[in-house]
Amino acid sequence: MRITAKEIAKMLDVSPSAVSLALNGRPGVSDAMRKLIVNTAAKYNYTVRPSQNPLPAVRNISYVIYVGEGLVVNEVSFHSIVFQGIEAQAKKLGYNVSVSYLYSKQDEEDQMNAILQNTAGVILLGTEFEESSGWLSRYFASRSPNIPIVMVDNMTFHVDIDCICTDNLRGAYKAIEHLISQGHTEIGYFSSIQRILNFDERREGVRLALAGNAQSRLTVVPVQFSSEKAYRDICLWLEKSRGLPTAFFADSDMIAFGAIRAFHKFGYRIPEDISLIGFDDMPACELVSPPLTTIKVMKELMGSKAMELLHQRIVEGMALPSTERTGVFRTAISTHVKVRRSVGAPRGKTGA
Repeated sequence: MRITAKEIAKMLDVSPSAVSLALNGRPGVSDAMRKLIVNTAAKYNYTVRPSQNPLPAVRNISYVIYVGEGLVVNEVSFHSIVFQGIEAQAKKLGYNVSVSYLYSKQDEEDQMNAILQNTAGVILLGTEFEESSGWLSRYFASRSPNIPIVMVDNMTFHVDIDCICTDNLRGAYKAIEHLISQGHTEIGYFSSIQRILNFDERREGVRLALAGNAQSRLTVVPVQFSSEKAYRDICLWLEKSRGLPTAFFADSDMIAFGAIRAFHKFGYRIPEDISLIGFDDMPACELVSPPLTTIKVMKELMGSKAMELLHQRIVEGMALPSTERTGVFRTAISTHVKVRRSVGAPRGKTGA
C-alpha cells in the first residue's frame, strides 16, 4: 500500500508542512530532518506526484499598506522599515515583494481583488485598520482562503487571520515605569486625538502603570498626531498652563518631536526642567536635541516574522486542504526602553 505524506508526518512526529518542504527541496527544515524525511519516503516507496504539493507557480508577495484617514501612515516612515524586514526575509525564501495601497475611502473589495492577481500571499499593514469597516469579514465570507493574509501592526478579532504586532500596552507601561524610576510623580501624557488600536493599548498601559502608585498624578494633554500639529497644540496648552508636570510620555515619537520644539520655544530645558519619552524609536530620535529616550519597537523583526509566517501558510496551503490548516497566530513582539538623553530626575532631585 502506498504511503502518504500525512502518514510520513505522523510516523516521524513532524508537521505535514515540514514533510512538504523536505520532499520538494524547499528551505525551512534542517539538513538532518530533510535527510530523515527523504530516507523514510524512499523506504516506503513514496514518490512526489507532479500534482501533489507543487512548487507555487507564483513567487510574488504583496505588501499592502492600509490607509484609513492617512494621518498616521502618511506621517511616519514606520511602514518602510517594516518593509525592510519583509524584503530581506522574502529574498532568503525566494519571493519577490511588491507594495500596494488599500484605501478605506474607495471600494476595498475591488482594490483587494486587483491586488490578489498574480500573488501567492499578502502581508497587510493594519496600523489604521478599523474593525467597524467590516470589509475584511465580508471578503473572507465570500471566498475560500486560498491566498493567505498576515496582518502586521494591528490585530483583527472578526476574522481568523494571523496577526503580528507590537506589545503596545507593555511598552507604554515600561515608559511610565522608567519615568517613575527616575523619581517623577507628576507625569503628563501627550495623547493622540487620532485614535487607533495601538494608541488605545498605550493609553491602557499608562493607566495600569499608574494604578498602583498613589503618589503619582497624571495630566492628559490631547494633541494631533503630526509633529507640526502637535507642536501647535502643545504651544497653545503651554500658554494657558501653570505648574507643569516634571515628565511627559508621548503616544509616538512624532508627537514627542513637536513637544521638544514647543518646550524649547517656551524656555524649558530637556531634561533639566522637563523629561520626555516617546514611542517607536524612529531614526530621527538620534538627531533631535537632546536625543530622545523612547520605547523601541522591533519594526524590521515584525516584517521578518510576518514573512516567515506567510511562507509557512503558503506551504501549508500546498500540502493541506484548508480544513486541516493549523489555527491562527496572534503574536505581540516585545519592546524595551531605549535610553538617550531626554529623561532625567525631577527638578531639584538627584538622578537615579
